[in-house]
Amino acid sequence: MVRAKRARTAETPKQTSSDLRLRASYFYPDRGEQRYGPYTPVGGPIPLHRYRRFKKTKTQRRTERIETLAEKLALPESGWGGQITETTASTPPHQAPFVDPDPFREITFPNAIAAKRAIADYLNMPLAKLPPEELDKLNAALADSLRKTDVIDYARINLKPLLGG
Repeated sequence: MVRAKRARTAETPKQTSSDLRLRASYFYPDRGEQRYGPYTPVGGPIPLHRYRRFKKTKTQRRTERIETLAEKLALPESGWGGQITETTASTPPHQAPFVDPDPFREITFPNAIAAKRAIADYLNMPLAKLPPEELDKLNAALADSLRKTDVIDYARINLKPLLGG
């Protein structure tokens, strides 16, 4: 056992200094007490202030393949009949007005339930805690208008004072 240990230590070179490691053409990585190596650099040493390119990803390689294929498949002008016509500034783009006056639901609530949720958030309490007659008045106000300003004004003027706010 002692003989095998001596043989192993004789085979592995001694630990090199950090300065020598930077210039050495081999590398001995160690993990815990185990040393592995020697490993030589792949492709030779890299000169100072020069960097290798990053390895291309699968998507980049696929994109380049498609681009080269598109260049090979490019049709001559005689094949498709002429010049490409581009839109100029003299022809304005087609404009169509919105059919809905509030397409992004910025002015009105979509329905009464969404309005009630907004009122509950404004009051910081569920609407079930309101008296039944106030709920009836609220339902009548929501049947009248779902505009956001009208609904929040109603809650601020009529419901907030009931809660002491």
